[in-house]
Amino acid sequence: MLKRKLILVFVFFTSQFALAKVPTEKIYECEYKLRGYISGEISVSVRDGKLQNFDYEGYFAPLRPGAGFACGWSGNRSKPSMAGIEEKWEEQGGATKITYYDKSSPFDESDFVMAKITKSGISLDFRKIHSGMACGAGAAMPTSLYLSFSSKRCKVRMPDL
Repeated sequence: MLKRKLILVFVFFTSQFALAKVPTEKIYECEYKLRGYISGEISVSVRDGKLQNFDYEGYFAPLRPGAGFACGWSGNRSKPSMAGIEEKWEEQGGATKITYYDKSSPFDESDFVMAKITKSGISLDFRKIHSGMACGAGAAMPTSLYLSFSSKRCKVRMPDL
């Protein structure tokens, strides 16, 4: 009788651990095309309602035949994603601030991205990123980008070019 009770207690507790919520990471991606010569893509991963990492790549096709220009920026909460650049992730009033420190940069101020996740998507504010650190000549980072979780569409704002 005692053995049967111990088995039932053991089964109960192990089933409770099995039912515990396991954090799942979701990846969202979108692509965009603007003005016929600007395109880009972004991939973000979210776990437990928090941004874990993102990769952005933008392309600027020349108006004349030849090579184009590119911009790229990324962030990773668990490990630095860009060589030579330190990242600091902090939560600020419902948003995530990702600050980048480049000791070899001629700029005194830090570059940062603000990311805010809502139920319907994620917005990334790139206004404080120096395009010179991220882009080739003739290209520019977007000022903001919104990725809709349901439609997987991007809404992009570019600086005046």
